[in-house]
Amino acid sequence: MRILAGLVGGLLLLAGLYPVVQIRQQVTKMQEQQKKLQKDLQRLNSSQGDITSLLAEQAHLTELAGFGGELDKFKIINSAIIIELASATPSQIFLTEATFNTDASPPTFRLQGHADNSDSVFEYLNILGKSMIFATPVLESTNEMPIDDTRYFIRFALNGKIKVDELKKMAGIETEPGSPEEPAGEENFFE
Repeated sequence: MRILAGLVGGLLLLAGLYPVVQIRQQVTKMQEQQKKLQKDLQRLNSSQGDITSLLAEQAHLTELAGFGGELDKFKIINSAIIIELASATPSQIFLTEATFNTDASPPTFRLQGHADNSDSVFEYLNILGKSMIFATPVLESTNEMPIDDTRYFIRFALNGKIKVDELKKMAGIETEPGSPEEPAGEENFFE
């Protein structure tokens, strides 16, 4: 009987331990699943970061989509200025620097160069005064630079304003219908 009671007691003990073992196995299984889910979550978070950066890049590219047209427009404007400058500059004038300040209202220009004599500089100033794009050119400075004992050349600097309306016509850029030509519009013209 004792053996039978020991066997029954052992079976009862095993039957009582079975749920504990089952629970322990389920806890281990759940911990493994939690680790797997944690890894998946980390992977999703990194993917979300990638997606967020891709969306930011897409938004940035969308903003830049019109940049090509703006750049082409700017090239046309610069080309029109350079063409006018080249056609207005006589062969006695050698330009060394041309600066265009588009932040000013109205935009301005500054030219520096060399000439063989002062008459050429004043003739160039007169030619620029008749230009369709350059307005009110003013002689800023002149310096005689000696070459040797008998010869010299003139170093000069002059500046003036750029006629935006004429530049737009020359570049073939029309303003929007119904929009008045105001200095505020001129600021955006060069941007």
